[in-house]
Amino acid sequence: MDTNCSQSEVNRLTLEPVLDLRAAKPLTDELLALKGADLNVDASKVERIGAQCAQVLLSAMKTWEADHHAFSLVDESEAFRDGASLLGLSLPNSQTEEGSLCL
Repeated sequence: MDTNCSQSEVNRLTLEPVLDLRAAKPLTDELLALKGADLNVDASKVERIGAQCAQVLLSAMKTWEADHHAFSLVDESEAFRDGASLLGLSLPNSQTEEGSLCL
């Protein structure tokens, strides 16, 4: 899960295919365990995302920002992007911009 970058540690978390209410607590626990280093969140396998997990990801982004660490969404699936859009969130193009969710 961990990879080393040139100057700082960068962790990677692969999201589960179904990010519903049941996934919110385990996702929170996984994110807390990775706190304190830059993080790439792989959303390539996501088939469905609910409001609770979107909220967990938004909170994590703010936490990483406050801790002066990078938090990037990478390889977002179409289902992840569509689900985020349905929740009123916008994602930058992952090819050209660092990943972040915006209201």
